[in-house]
Amino acid sequence: MPHPRAGDDGALQRKPDKSPEWPVYATQAPPSTTLRYALFQGGKPTAGASAASSAAGEAELEWTHDAASFSLRFTLALADRPPREWQSTGSFDAAGVAPSRLVERERGHDKRAVNFDREGGRVRFSGASGALPIAPGAQDRWSWVAQLAAIAEAAAQRGHPATHWDLQVAGLRGELERWTFQVLPPGDLPAELRQGNELSIPGVRAPALLHVLRAAERPYDLRVEAWLSPSLHHLPAALRMSAPPGAWSLSLWQRAS
Repeated sequence: MPHPRAGDDGALQRKPDKSPEWPVYATQAPPSTTLRYALFQGGKPTAGASAASSAAGEAELEWTHDAASFSLRFTLALADRPPREWQSTGSFDAAGVAPSRLVERERGHDKRAVNFDREGGRVRFSGASGALPIAPGAQDRWSWVAQLAAIAEAAAQRGHPATHWDLQVAGLRGELERWTFQVLPPGDLPAELRQGNELSIPGVRAPALLHVLRAAERPYDLRVEAWLSPSLHHLPAALRMSAPPGAWSLSLWQRAS
């Protein structure tokens, strides 16, 4: 996954959003589960796609928690490339999922980390100097998946449809950003995301997925589309991420088994 670059001296390049208002949402954490996805990195998975510019593989999202703590582990394996892993751990507070640490690993070795000081209201980055103030409900580059599911699940249970949700998200290279997820009208799943799962079985009606979008506000911002499944307690049945105008993209869709 691409990241905005830190400055040449490793200092934080992007400052946090200065808005004084950060919403705190009702949340209902999804139960522990393991989801497996097919994935495609590069462009769309077409027969003419070049192996040099695209690759296929698989991914796994392991979400476990009890009343006091959680672990979210995301692993990504592409053909002929070393597997990568991200693990977010933490607890829960009045704003929902409260990560304390995100670690990125490659070949079994830690590469980067983000550390949250919840009591002090700060976040620190292994790849950049200094610390930044965080808002209630601040997330890391993978815990947002669980937090967004928890927010959407609580909203659905209370019958409170929303048009958008705002999350503060800390990256691995010193960025701290406002991610606004807009709730989009329901529509068909894109072709590259409906292969080999229950969403494409003839005669089976697709569940009413909640389609949300985090649009890129600046060049090379991470653009995130998620299709949240009520049957998965609003964890994603599919994800599509890109960094326009760059060529990089990552598509994930849940396997049927």
